[in-house]
Amino acid sequence: MNFVPRFIVKSTVFILLQLFLLKLGFAQSTDLRIDFDPTVDNLNSVQVGSYFSIQGFVSLDVNSSTVPAGETIVATIQFIDPDGLIIDSHTQTWNGFPENGNPGNLDNDTTTLNQVLFQVPWSEAAKWGPNEQWQVVARVTGAALESDLTDNVVSHSFGLQIPNLVMADANVNGTTFLPNADVVVSATITNQSNVQTQNGVFFPIEARLFRGTITAASGPVTGQVLDRERLIVPFADQGITPTLLANDSISAILPPLRLPADADGNFTIQVIVDPNDMQPLGSIVAESEESVDNHLFINFTITQGVPNLQVI
Repeated sequence: MNFVPRFIVKSTVFILLQLFLLKLGFAQSTDLRIDFDPTVDNLNSVQVGSYFSIQGFVSLDVNSSTVPAGETIVATIQFIDPDGLIIDSHTQTWNGFPENGNPGNLDNDTTTLNQVLFQVPWSEAAKWGPNEQWQVVARVTGAALESDLTDNVVSHSFGLQIPNLVMADANVNGTTFLPNADVVVSATITNQSNVQTQNGVFFPIEARLFRGTITAASGPVTGQVLDRERLIVPFADQGITPTLLANDSISAILPPLRLPADADGNFTIQVIVDPNDMQPLGSIVAESEESVDNHLFINFTITQGVPNLQVI
């Protein structure tokens, strides 16, 4: 009888068939991945109002089979704010992968460069904080036989650069002041940052007169303002949309303040740019420092009409 040999032969054939099918199954598994170019690691921060670029690509991992035509591969890259809200996004598709004439580079740029461009809206400046992070997140989906999802998502986080208006200098014109007389204040403000202010957005410089000596405050002084004057900057120049460039300055002379008719003793003028106590919305320009460096004090004493001046 040959029952045993036949059983062994049939079992061997069955096992070989299983191994063949298993090998075939492994050979047909798909492993798509999405990556950013290594240069993205140098993107530590972006400027509000500007464009920034991200380079990324979809590819097949080592030993992956191709994705047949008819399966739609979708790659999406999103620009996300610190609260998780999507600011902008870009989507690309492929009919199978790779697809002839449709490379795996992520690209929404009309030039020959392979890159995705996003613009940072000026409204994002209001979300700024020293530890706040924005991010770009890219995903690829669509392969029916995807074997590894861990490399189908990639992300990168970065900070935001916004303007910072600094009161660089403040003085009064003249040295002799009398009750019921005018005091003319000159001021210089500097945008101490790497970012210009938004085109066409104006903000005030204010001079505020107080009775008494004030040498320090965090932002606008609370108390009775004897008089105040305001000047709006930047100045419109021959129809060009005005802005204050990064690390540039504006010098201005404000309309005169009026000393009280009974002026005698100590007085203080606070000269402040874009104060945060303006009604109804507060300051106009979102800044990286809102209260410490945006003002200076001018102290003086009137004794029988003779002043003693100090700028602090």
